[in-house]
Amino acid sequence: MRSVVSQAKVTVARDYGEVPPLSAVAANLEQVFVNLITNACHATGPGGQVRLRTRCEGREAVVWVEDTGSGIETEHLSRIFEPFFTTKTEGKGTGLGLSIVQRIVEKHGGRIDVHSTPGQGTTFTVRLPLSD
Repeated sequence: MRSVVSQAKVTVARDYGEVPPLSAVAANLEQVFVNLITNACHATGPGGQVRLRTRCEGREAVVWVEDTGSGIETEHLSRIFEPFFTTKTEGKGTGLGLSIVQRIVEKHGGRIDVHSTPGQGTTFTVRLPLSD
């Protein structure tokens, strides 16, 4: 992950709040966050910032991955979780990453949302249930 961040020449701001344990497959969640952070770095480019935040809200752990990148065009937002849909140039992405991310999050009983403003950046919000 460090190599992706250093190659993209972005700064990463971390704001981690207290989050109780989750009932989850750690390797799967790692895949979720590696994908989201990698996408954020690619969208942001040199000099940009990726911000990672965690909080506990009610019975959920909430993770935000925010970037100051190019944002996602409004007409693409409804499709970004579709398999094989990508906004990257040919040969730069398969369009599978976000569909896999969504499937993993949902298999853990959670949900993922996206908010984006073209030219200003994107925020992915992952909500996962806390362990009983």
